Amino acid sequence: MIVTLAGHVDHGKTALVKAITGVDTDRLEEEKRRGLTIDLGFAYHDLNGNRVGFVDVPGHHRFIHNMIAGVANMQHGLLVVAANDGVMPQTIEHLNILKLLGLKNGTIALSKIDVVDRSQVSRVSEQIRQLTRETFLANCPIIETSTMTGHGIVHLQDRLAEAAGQLKRLERERSVRIAIDRSFSPRGVGAVITGTIFDGTVHTGDELRISRSGRLVRLRNIVTNGTSSDFAQAGDRCGIQLSGEPATNISRGDWLRAPANTDQSKFFTLSLSVLEDFPREVRSWSPVHIYLATSHSLGRLLPLADQLVPGENGLADVVSDNSLDVVVGDRLVIRDQDLECTLGGGCVVDVGRPNMRRRHLQRVRSLNELGPFVEQDDPIHALLCESKLTSVRLEDFVKKWNIPKPTALNLEEQDTLRNFNGRLLAQERLGEVTGQIVMALKEHHRISPDQTGARLSYIADYCKIDQETVQFSLTCGIEDKVFRLQSGRYSLPSHAVDKPTFNEKLYEQILPFINATQPATTGDIAKSLKIPLRQIETEMKRMSRAKLFVQVTPKRYFTYENIVKLAELATQLAQKQSFSVRDFRDASGIGRMPVIDVLEYFDRLRFTRRLADVRTVIGSLELVQKKEDNP
Repeated sequence: MIVTLAGHVDHGKTALVKAITGVDTDRLEEEKRRGLTIDLGFAYHDLNGNRVGFVDVPGHHRFIHNMIAGVANMQHGLLVVAANDGVMPQTIEHLNILKLLGLKNGTIALSKIDVVDRSQVSRVSEQIRQLTRETFLANCPIIETSTMTGHGIVHLQDRLAEAAGQLKRLERERSVRIAIDRSFSPRGVGAVITGTIFDGTVHTGDELRISRSGRLVRLRNIVTNGTSSDFAQAGDRCGIQLSGEPATNISRGDWLRAPANTDQSKFFTLSLSVLEDFPREVRSWSPVHIYLATSHSLGRLLPLADQLVPGENGLADVVSDNSLDVVVGDRLVIRDQDLECTLGGGCVVDVGRPNMRRRHLQRVRSLNELGPFVEQDDPIHALLCESKLTSVRLEDFVKKWNIPKPTALNLEEQDTLRNFNGRLLAQERLGEVTGQIVMALKEHHRISPDQTGARLSYIADYCKIDQETVQFSLTCGIEDKVFRLQSGRYSLPSHAVDKPTFNEKLYEQILPFINATQPATTGDIAKSLKIPLRQIETEMKRMSRAKLFVQVTPKRYFTYENIVKLAELATQLAQKQSFSVRDFRDASGIGRMPVIDVLEYFDRLRFTRRLADVRTVIGSLELVQKKEDNP
């Protein structure tokens, strides 16, 4: 069991650890000189046959970032309050941080009772009871201690030994994650890191990846909770000797992770609890400090509700300045940059940018429904919940939940999900979306009977559904013969294209203007023929749908024969080297603007590709020769 101490500066946390273990956790010269804990300190001791580790954290508010780095939700919290001072500001803030990070078990130590009378002990005990009455420490005994006289130390040791004996490890299938808090290089040993294992199990000889640098390292030796071991598991503190990367390239905030699951993100969604004593309403785009295990980053907070006031819980998107190794279920602390105090914290319910508007009602509803499954650590039901809103890419889901491959295979075999090309959608949602797509296509066929079908973007806009889910449903529908795909357009199988009609007499008048080295624009044609521009534009679109002309831009058309000749010219130029707009203009004999229009048309067809100021041919002439709908 790992015990994390918490409490105000100079309330005797370090002295208590020394009294229990015999180890002085203040290792830095400055700490010894000032008599003040600045960084994390560690000690281990056997209590009644149970191995217990202690993480001594700084109590001064200036070092709160170091305090947070020493806390993990699987630890046992030891709140220390000095009898002479009573509850102080950092007592409150440290307790809030323990709550926000999800600690479930703890102990309270009332220190320095030798310097006060019994009435003061009673007053401070009552303060503590009031402070902890709605926390995980509400029913804990308050153990009176004095490191000067030794009073209560044995009682405290017995209490911690009992808690260690009752400790149940969190059993869940996750890939390995180790939050690094220190790295150093003892003479003749090589790189050594220390940290807490948040997920999974590691063994000597395993190969892991340092997430920030991406470098693979091998685990040569492992020390678990102060003793040599062949393995370490979730909840353990460990020291690991590495090969493959020098200690100078590893620092606090780095993570060791399974090689397949090392994704980081700057965007995630938090089920946020705002502290009751936070002095103002949480504002959108508030500048904040983000603390995740040993990692720290600046960022912004964006509540999904119109307002989020102190004492309330609500969803909030977090945008971090730096990429973080955040996964669903992580607990973190948010501190306000301007006020320099803890705003709140909570549990991560989603990772990655949404594929719809942040405050879309469907997204907010889905996130609220997702919350309980995240709290219960239930990825299967979380997947079922998420797939009722949008198609889920299984690979992304597996990474944001930090799930190993064997577990991932169980996820995709759920009967209520439709699985296609690595994406999953609830059968219920697939039926709903398919029905909406049918309605969209019926409407499109009604208003555009001469077109082979509708584009994906049109269908998504009509249905007001994200394109990924529409694309998934269309693909499944094609497999099920509900829809048909032709020339990049979707239609119902029963749809037959009406033969487009056009003004044949007007076509004969327009043809000479188009069948030229440099075709005239629709505006020039309208002026020359003294016909309203709107009529020219309408009739030329009909001629384009009848495959008489190629519409390159809204104002410029070519004959199929001439556009194919220009494509052949591009192929000839590309055989020698990449060509520029100027090269194509000189070779074709047409002006710069028509050349740009033609080349951008070729780009849309994916016949050519633009790289900076030059182009190469990447497709076959068939792309241009086919008389298909314009892209």
